[in-house]
Amino acid sequence: METSRPADTIDLSKSFLNLVRLLIDNLRLISITTILCMVLGGIYFWIAPRSYQSKMIIQSDILSESYCFKLAENLEGHIQNKDFDFLASKLNLTVEEAQQLGEFKIVSALTPMSQQMAEKDKIIVVISVRVQSNALLPKLQAGVIHYFSDNTCN
Repeated sequence: METSRPADTIDLSKSFLNLVRLLIDNLRLISITTILCMVLGGIYFWIAPRSYQSKMIIQSDILSESYCFKLAENLEGHIQNKDFDFLASKLNLTVEEAQQLGEFKIVSALTPMSQQMAEKDKIIVVISVRVQSNALLPKLQAGVIHYFSDNTCN
C-alpha cells in the first residue's frame, strides 16, 4: 500500500534521475563545449604576451610618503602615455627596455596602527612593477632606486 504524499513534495530520486538523463542526452554538446573552451584557453596561453610582476620594499628617512606616491604617479603617467624616452632616462634603461614596462604602482607598507608605532621620520612603501621580461627586473630595481634617490618629479 502506497503512502499518499502531499502535492507540494518533491521526489528527490526522480529529480536526480532526470538530471542524469539530461546530462547523458547532452553529453555530446557538453564534451564539444569543454574541448572548445580548452582549445581556446590553450591558444590564448600561447598568443597572450607574457607579463611578470615584482615587488620591492623601500624604506626612507628622507622622502615623505606623499612624495613617493607623486613620483610613482609620475612614472605611471609616462608609462600610460608611452613616453619611453623619459622612462629610459629616469630609470637608467634603454628605450627598448622602457617599452617593456607595463605598470608601476606604490602602496604604503604600514597600516595606520603600525604607523603610530613606527619611527616617525621613516616611511616604508611597497613598489609593484609589471614588465614583459623578467630579465629586466634587476636593472629596473637599480633604476627605481636611482629615480627615488634623484628626487625629481618632472
